[in-house]
Amino acid sequence: MRSARASGSTSSTDGVLYSPAVKAVSGLLIGVLVFALLPSSLSRAGEPKRLVEVAVVGRALDASALEAVVRELLERFDVESRVSRLEDLDLREVVTPRPEVAELVARAWFDLRDAHRATMYLVDRKWERVLVRNVPLPHGLDEVAREELGHILEASVETLLAGGQVGLPREEVRTSLGVPAAPPPARPPPPRAETPRPGPEAPPGGPAITLGAFWELQGFSSGALVTHGPGASLGFAPSRAPLRPTAWFTAQYRLPVIVEGERIGVRLDALALRLLVGFDLASSDRVTLSAGAGGGADLVHIAPRSDDAAVSLDASRWTAVPFGRVSVAGRVRIMPNASVGLGVGADIDWIDTVYTVERSAKAVAVLDPWGIRPSMLLAFVGEL
Repeated sequence: MRSARASGSTSSTDGVLYSPAVKAVSGLLIGVLVFALLPSSLSRAGEPKRLVEVAVVGRALDASALEAVVRELLERFDVESRVSRLEDLDLREVVTPRPEVAELVARAWFDLRDAHRATMYLVDRKWERVLVRNVPLPHGLDEVAREELGHILEASVETLLAGGQVGLPREEVRTSLGVPAAPPPARPPPPRAETPRPGPEAPPGGPAITLGAFWELQGFSSGALVTHGPGASLGFAPSRAPLRPTAWFTAQYRLPVIVEGERIGVRLDALALRLLVGFDLASSDRVTLSAGAGGGADLVHIAPRSDDAAVSLDASRWTAVPFGRVSVAGRVRIMPNASVGLGVGADIDWIDTVYTVERSAKAVAVLDPWGIRPSMLLAFVGEL
């Protein structure tokens, strides 16, 4: 008997024969599968790893044991679990949104402070919904309780990864937990108007008027050294600038000057009137200096007197004696509108006045006042 040989080539592995056609089809299918899966793998490699943040509030020993369970259960989702421990939990943190993190899947808090109950709070990435689950602890936080808490977290994360929702709307949970609503953000203050920079300070406006009272002493003559008396003044300045022109008028009553001669004497009563112009300089807030010049007249009442019956006396009369005057003064403010001042000056007798009597048809001088008479005054000045 002859055996027949099959035409063509074959290969075998463990007794299974593969024809060249089967090999070609298998290679093509493997290539298509690799091509289909490669973009997905490359895309997943370029994405940031997804994240679940977990905070545990309670004893360090309980927190460590629960952390181990959480990490083990979340490993199968290819997510990073970031676990931290807190000393306390403010529920406002649970219902108050934080800035969104793209790679975050969920945030969870485990409150283990109550020995009879554990509570888990979980929020989604956008902080739109909050899940609250209470787990009784009849035997404390034993292995069964840890596994139950871990599986609640695992199921919630799986639902969120699949695009589902967990829990209730955030505002509804906030109300049920008794957390007060956050105050609305404070309105920004209105823009402040820029204060314009002050320019050069303008001189104070309005005229300045002063009224004063003074006592003045004046050198008079060798026969009567001093004449003195009270007076009043009225001043005017067109502005209140630190340096300003000014004018002032004074009127003074001079106490009588009595001169007794050999047989004849005389009594002089005088009213001195002066008008001066000058300037005021405010050297500081309290001190003002003044200087001026002007003139006026002394209205003098002349009353001859004698105890000798043989002497013939003229009748008493008034006469006017013209004078020029220069003056400088300073005053210090002691109240908002009041100052005290001290001044010095001099009167100039324009006609060189001499008081005489006639004896044997000759004029004999009874009183010869000085032609230049220095003066000093003390004043109290009020400003209107």
